[in-house]
Amino acid sequence: MNVECQPVQPVSVVAFHGTNDDHVLYEGGEPINKADPHPRVDNSVAYAMSFWSQRDGCAPTPKREECGNIVRDEYTGCANGTGVLLFTIKGGPHIWPLSRGFFMTDPPAQGLSATDAMWEFFKKHPKP
Repeated sequence: MNVECQPVQPVSVVAFHGTNDDHVLYEGGEPINKADPHPRVDNSVAYAMSFWSQRDGCAPTPKREECGNIVRDEYTGCANGTGVLLFTIKGGPHIWPLSRGFFMTDPPAQGLSATDAMWEFFKKHPKP
């Protein structure tokens, strides 16, 4: 999340991020690998989740669940039925979980189907 964002109403957000992503670093900073030559410094995943949870009026501390290499942080009590949810994949690279990786070079993530998790999240938090 590297742009100024001012949503006019609460917005549900679900994010998936690997801790070994070298295209968008989990802790933020300049990418190790880039798809384009433009310089950039990314904010951290924690920054983005803090922004959305505060913007949506959620509880400041997420409910955490861990299973294997998957960490699920869910911010609750958000305004207007919205939700904010982060899936962290420990050791995960820049991929869509349970798919082939970036340019088919990274191995698939195990233990999480991002597509299924996203569908379940938005069924629980539909836009009013």
